[in-house]
Amino acid sequence: MINFLTLLLLVPGTGEQPQEPQSFFQTPWFMIILIMVVFYFILILPQQRKMKKEQEMRGQLKEGDKVLTTGGIIGVIEKVKDISFILKVGKNSQIEVLKEAVSRKIEKKDDLQQGEQ
Repeated sequence: MINFLTLLLLVPGTGEQPQEPQSFFQTPWFMIILIMVVFYFILILPQQRKMKKEQEMRGQLKEGDKVLTTGGIIGVIEKVKDISFILKVGKNSQIEVLKEAVSRKIEKKDDLQQGEQ
C-alpha cells in the first residue's frame, strides 16, 4: 500500500527547494510602498496644494470684495470677522457666512460666465 507521504514526495515541486535571495525590488513590500508613493503624488499632494491656494485667497479678502459662496450666493463683503464674513446680498439684507463657505472672489461681471463653462 502506498503511503500518503510517499505520494507527496513523488509529486514534483513539493519538496523544499533552495530559493535564490530576492532583492528588495522583487518583494511585495516594495510594491506596497510604490503604490503608496504614487497615490501621494497623484491624489494627496494636488489636493493639499488646492486647499492651500484657497486658504490664501480667503485670507486676502477684504471689505468691498464681491464673492461667490459654495451655496451660490453672490454678495459684497461688509465686514471681516475672525472666522466669518458679513455679506451684503441685497439693498437691506446681510448674511453671515463662514470663511470656508466662500468659493471664489468675483473680479468682473464676466467672471461668473467663465466659471460656468
